[in-house]
Amino acid sequence: MLYKFPAFLLVIPAILHATDVTLSSSLNPSAFGQPVTLISIVEPATATGSVTFYDGTTVLETKAVVDGRATFTTTLLAAGPRALKAYYGGDSQDAAGFSAVLTQTVNPVAGNGFLAAVNYNGVTNPASIAIGDFNGDGKQDLAVANYTGNTQTGAVSVFLGNGDGTFQAAVDYAAGISPYSIALGDFNGDGKTDLAVANLGSGSSTAGSVSILLGNGDGTFATQVSYAAGFNPGFVVVADFNADGQADLAVASDVSTGSLCVLLGNGDGTFSAPLTYTGFFPSSIAVGDFNGDGKADLAMSSSPGLDSPSEVAVLLGNGDGTFQPAVNYSNGGDNPNFVAVGDFNSDGKQDLAVAAADGISIFLGNGNGTFQPAVNYAGDTQPTSVAVTDFNGDGKPDIALANFDFSTGGNVSVLLGNGDGTFQEPTSYTAGVNPSSVAVGDFKGNGKVDIASANRNSNNVSVLLGTAFGPTTTVLTSSLNPSNLGQNVTFTATVTPATATGSITFYRSSTVLGTATLTDGTATFATAALSVGGHSLTAAYGGDANDAPSTSHAITQTVDKDASSTMLTSSPNPSALQQTVTLTATVTPTAGGTVTFYDGIKKLGTATLSGGVATLAVTTLTQGKHSLTAKYGGNGNYLASTSPSVSQTVTPIGTNPTTTTLTSSINPSNLNQSVTYTATVTPSTATGTVTFTHGSTVMGTGTLVDGVASLVYSQLTAGGHDLVASYGGDASNAPSVSPIFTQVVD
Repeated sequence: MLYKFPAFLLVIPAILHATDVTLSSSLNPSAFGQPVTLISIVEPATATGSVTFYDGTTVLETKAVVDGRATFTTTLLAAGPRALKAYYGGDSQDAAGFSAVLTQTVNPVAGNGFLAAVNYNGVTNPASIAIGDFNGDGKQDLAVANYTGNTQTGAVSVFLGNGDGTFQAAVDYAAGISPYSIALGDFNGDGKTDLAVANLGSGSSTAGSVSILLGNGDGTFATQVSYAAGFNPGFVVVADFNADGQADLAVASDVSTGSLCVLLGNGDGTFSAPLTYTGFFPSSIAVGDFNGDGKADLAMSSSPGLDSPSEVAVLLGNGDGTFQPAVNYSNGGDNPNFVAVGDFNSDGKQDLAVAAADGISIFLGNGNGTFQPAVNYAGDTQPTSVAVTDFNGDGKPDIALANFDFSTGGNVSVLLGNGDGTFQEPTSYTAGVNPSSVAVGDFKGNGKVDIASANRNSNNVSVLLGTAFGPTTTVLTSSLNPSNLGQNVTFTATVTPATATGSITFYRSSTVLGTATLTDGTATFATAALSVGGHSLTAAYGGDANDAPSTSHAITQTVDKDASSTMLTSSPNPSALQQTVTLTATVTPTAGGTVTFYDGIKKLGTATLSGGVATLAVTTLTQGKHSLTAKYGGNGNYLASTSPSVSQTVTPIGTNPTTTTLTSSINPSNLNQSVTYTATVTPSTATGTVTFTHGSTVMGTGTLVDGVASLVYSQLTAGGHDLVASYGGDASNAPSVSPIFTQVVD
């Protein structure tokens, strides 16, 4: 009998060779911005495939294995200790594996400030900025996401760096609608930097997307390919979330309902469908390893709801592309809008820095994935972006903020770290209008940390080159101290070293008095405008490309009251008994205040100065000689003074009868027309003065000459006016008053 047996296909799994992956560095420690070549050796040497290089959980680059060796050169390692590792992805014969962690020390050259910002145009409403090397020349370049509004197609602008701190003109590449965030990675494993852009879309009509622009390695990029990533994706980061050596994406999406989307990379530039996590309103994402298990974790600035407190959500990674439920930490403030990772207390555990409202919140990590309560630091207004690095080369992480500040136009500020988790007061630097994003790099290749900011409402990018200013001292002196009011005083600022250039600003407290340019280390400013009293004055040197700013110690300039002089005249002199005598005091310089008139020690009266002149009319002087003086009482600026005495003679009034008549040169006259009024006193030998009056108003006085006195007057209003002329008499002649004269004014 013939038996038939079923056929079986026996598949025997291939036995993969064990591999040994090592990682070394061409230079360790290295300077910030200095080219460092990472070398991964894979044994056996027959191994093929590729090696992915990591900085912590961040994918740096993927390089092919040739003769058991893969190398990668970069200038983009962040300052501080870097935990680098290499992952060999395996081939048909050889197993995948990780190298041991290599601690690479990256030291920035010590800097203590920044040169004035240089602005580059060619962007429109820039929302996000990132730094990379897009053409492989070892010089750092910039990529900017241009948010042009939710109804327009946006673009990415690329500025290629010249390596000397300057950049070439922007070249634009199309992205989705309203690009809002940009991140860099090697998504197809070809060793060339690619771009990932989160596009907000246009509200409910267009949900938004993530655009992938693959780099060509020469600074140009291929046409974008779009991937769905929830509704209104507004932030994107790159990391390897499933430890397969491929760059993945995490995207903050759904600003109205709240979600996080994770898109795992396929290694060929494409991505899988998003995995979605809900329950928060993420505005930014940071990647770290918060529990030290080597798996990528996420921290998000988040608000659980419109009426709920602002929080930071931490999602620990499982290492397979999935995450544990979020644990929320309150920042104790409002609107956390950006989160960054650093080790701020130097304990080897990752911490969080969260920009919120008007300051920064620091969450110190416990190393097990949990964090201590937030400690808040005041900063500038409306910080929207955070960058962490060591600016001054002291080995302690510092923080840079892009401060949007609607009211003032914003700035970029730096908070130097103390190394224990605390920070110093911010130092602000001028950038463009409303900075929305900030990134740090070494654009000049000199090891100093530079800053680039994307400025939303000035439509430009600011580059602030870091520098190590030499120390300076500024000393302020005065040519005359104390000085008198109105006296010219020259202030001299002397800056050491004398080779310093630039300008000096002279201050009275916080008020700018003036500026002057340094010449051979000195600058002068003269003023006579200081008021009476003590003034705290300083001189501030603004620095130059080589010399640090410095401010002098304050000096107190004392300004004393100025002297015054008072002169007195009387009219008429001599005068007749009961005749009106006008006393006129003139104070120099022209001052305000009052003058008191005296007859010997008897007070006659007080008058207020106007234009430096005060007058007093008296009729009470008795017959005989009088010693008249005027005493100015001084004011806040001028000292008191007394006039020399004036001898006033008062003669008896005569008994010889007189008559006075009044005429005018034109009657009727026109409004505002000058009219000459003539008083004639008989006998013509009469002397003294005539007073012209309109009702109770004195129009003026005139002195008799050959019995005639006149007055020119133009201030009568329209209508009829009753005028009289009053002769005051003299030693021989009695007073007399004219008949009423009616002047008609048309």
